[in-house]
Order: sequence, then C-alpha cells, then structure tokens
Amino acid sequence: MSDDSSDLADFLSSNNIIGNGNGLVNREWTKDENTANEIYKRGLELSMNILNEEYRNDNESSADFRSMKLLAIACLQVLPRLEAHFMDPVVRFAHSASVNQSLHAGVADIEFDQQCRGLLLKTELCQSYNALRSSMNETPPMPELIAGVFMLHSQTCFDRISEATTRFSLLFEHGEKMNFQTPETREDIIFNSALQITQSIRSMMLQIEMVLPLLQPEQIKEIVEMARIPITSSLETLQPYMTEAGSLMFILQQTSFAQVGLFFRRFFDGTNLQPNSILDQLNRACLDDEELEPQDRYATLFAQLLRLRFCQENAELEQEVTTVIQHSEKALEGAIKMRSYNSYSNFLTQLMNNEPLNNIRLSDELSFSI
Repeated sequence: MSDDSSDLADFLSSNNIIGNGNGLVNREWTKDENTANEIYKRGLELSMNILNEEYRNDNESSADFRSMKLLAIACLQVLPRLEAHFMDPVVRFAHSASVNQSLHAGVADIEFDQQCRGLLLKTELCQSYNALRSSMNETPPMPELIAGVFMLHSQTCFDRISEATTRFSLLFEHGEKMNFQTPETREDIIFNSALQITQSIRSMMLQIEMVLPLLQPEQIKEIVEMARIPITSSLETLQPYMTEAGSLMFILQQTSFAQVGLFFRRFFDGTNLQPNSILDQLNRACLDDEELEPQDRYATLFAQLLRLRFCQENAELEQEVTTVIQHSEKALEGAIKMRSYNSYSNFLTQLMNNEPLNNIRLSDELSFSI
C-alpha cells in the first residue's frame, strides 16, 4: 500500500472501525474474518513501506496520520500479543507526520501527541522484548548472549519507565493548563499513562524472574540497582493519583506495591518484609470481600496469582492456601473474560494443582496485558 491508498479512512469507516483515544469504540469487526485479514494485510504493508526512507520523505507532509494511527490500533487487535512491535513504524510515522503538519499549520494537537507517545511506549518495549526472546530461541541456547541482551533490554525498559513517569507527572500536575479539547480526554490520557507505567513495572518483574537463572551475580546486582530508583520513583509519583482514581487504580497500585515488595524481599534484607506483611499487601490488592464490577474483579487476578504462589512457597503461610484457593476460584467466576482471562485461569489452575509455573510462558502471556 502506498499513500495513493487514500481510501484508508473510508475503508476504516465503512467497516465501523472507529477510534476512541488509543482504543476502539467496538470490536465487532474482528468477528469478520475478511475484515480482520484486510486490517492485518494493510497494517503490515504500511509498516514495511514506512521502513523505506523515500516513502517517509514523500508522504510525511500529506499523510493521513489519524487514519494511520487508527489502522495501527486496529491491527494490534488481530496481531498476536508479542507482535505489537510490527506497528511501531506506523505509530512512529503517524506521530512524526502529525508534528510535521502541525508545525506548518501552527496548531499543535497535544491529544494526538500524547496518544502516540503512549502507543510508542507499548510497541518499543515489545520490540525490545522480542529481541530478547529471539536470543533465547537460538539453537543451542547461549546463556551469555541472552544475559547480555537482557541487560540492554532492561536498560531500555527502565529508561522508558522513567520517561513515562515524567510524562505522567507533567500531565497530572499541569494537564489543566494544556490544550486538551475536553477534561474527559485529559483524564483518559492520564489514566492510560498510569496504567502503562504499572503494566511496564509488572512486565519487568516477570522478565527478570524469567532470565534470573542465566544471570551472573554481578549482573543480578546491576539489575537490582538499575530497577530500584525508576520503580520506587514511579510508584511514589503515581500514589496520589492512584489513591483517588477508583477501584481499578487502587487494585493496580496495591498489586504493584506487593510485586515490588516480593522482588526487593528476594534481593535485600527481608526483615522489614515478613511473609505476613507481603500477604497483607496482596490481600488488599485482591479485595476478596468487596463487591466489584467484573472488570475490576478481572484486575485482581494477577494479585490472586502472586498470592497463591507466595503462600505455597512459604511454609509459614501453608494454613492460608485453602482459603486463598477458594478466593481465587471465586475471582475467576466473577471476572470479565477479557484478553488474558484464559492465561490467568490456566496459571491459577496449575497452582491449585500444585504444578510449577513456567516463567517464560508466564512472561510471554502476561508481560503486555493487564
């Protein structure tokens, strides 16, 4: 597809593919195999075209960047979870074209800019993770190579988490002074920014656990030091917002605190993080006795997973396992069946059956999904 395909906007509209920030108004179109295949085809073809410098130079000043971003968002619905990076060139070009055209028009679109930055965080981290997983799939495996790639990946991720935290802080503290069309749009972008930061922290904790057996002691020490400041700074920055932003953000906040507590308990002196203290934090995240909407109950499933595994791994919490299993079963029953529901269900069932979890699969399936 070249930019002659000026039918892109018409194609998206005619198939009822309508944007809502960085989401879609509906996903009914995904049930039509022909439409889904065409979205996939157009998205990948556009991504390949954009890798060509001549294409970028010829089209940046006239590209329909809004339709391009919408195509990328739609394509993310049909791409496998770990292939989100294929849309990175499309989002990056749409963002660049927006900036270029805004400069000529003299009117900046802060909403589009912030939405693109949010998408780019997702696609760039997925791209870095894909390089890591490719190194792990070498035959035969080369632990030193994997560890080296992981160190680069970690630096990229923690740098991006720090940048996202700075962006969130500016939006949260000064968003009212920025040129958003509506307060609702501003709040949506702030919410999505906070969501991405907590998701990125979760991802890195899972990925460190996945690669840990291959790291040398000095690399482990470096990773822990690399993680300490951006993670603690992010959670401190998010806390005022997440405390007031409703049950979903409260759940994610408490889950992040618990997961980070588990991480630092493993690598530092754990005297201030006794098992019962971690369990209390996980209990707060699970909200077992609260009446929650199905989407909020879904948001507790990761905390349910952390809690059940933690109780099984600590002999002094053995008496809690039966009750925790009952709560996990109830949470699965009450949760909306969103994209990663089956993964949560499978992992929790494995734990209930005292089966070990595969940390690679855990990272692959949960790193890029709340």
